[in-house]
Amino acid sequence: MGTLSGRPGERGVTLLELVITMAMFTLIVSGITLVWHYTQTAYFQGAEAAELQQTTRVALEQMVREIRQAGYDPCRYSGACPSAFHPTKPGIYPIQAFSASSLWVQADRNGNGTISTGTTESESVCFYRDGSGVVRRKTTGDDCASGGDELARDVTALTFSYFKADGTAAASWDQIRLVRIGLTAQRTVDGQPLTFALRTDVLLRDR
Repeated sequence: MGTLSGRPGERGVTLLELVITMAMFTLIVSGITLVWHYTQTAYFQGAEAAELQQTTRVALEQMVREIRQAGYDPCRYSGACPSAFHPTKPGIYPIQAFSASSLWVQADRNGNGTISTGTTESESVCFYRDGSGVVRRKTTGDDCASGGDELARDVTALTFSYFKADGTAAASWDQIRLVRIGLTAQRTVDGQPLTFALRTDVLLRDR
């Protein structure tokens, strides 16, 4: 009596069919992996871009807020106390020092007739970008080139431009009525550079 090899109509899988099936499976998995990779990359790039924009905007808003107050002096209007500023004596200018890459401003915020320095609430504040791409806010009042608190990282450029009331370039601190700030930040994610640039004009309130 012979041995049955299987049910009628059944047959095994050939090697060729197995190879084709494995190849199709590999293509499908590769496609899914590729889509997942691009989705993840897009997500992380979006998250990094959002963080870069946020920190850059916060830094710019901080500078705008304090630069706008340059020369603020309640004593000048009330007469109840001596003015904190003097038009000719160095050290007590509303704009203590300015350049294309840094700005040092002063304001008598508490209206006591003097400019305080050396604290986080200092009335004498400078902004600059250090050599490592960090924008800093310094309140010690001794210079505007080192030290200070970090406002933003990954900054490739921080520029200041100064204008008179008529819109022409200002050459001295007492001519400055408007400050234009340019801030550019860049971060690399998965080999792709993410760049964010801002520019704003600050009209000095008490100049």
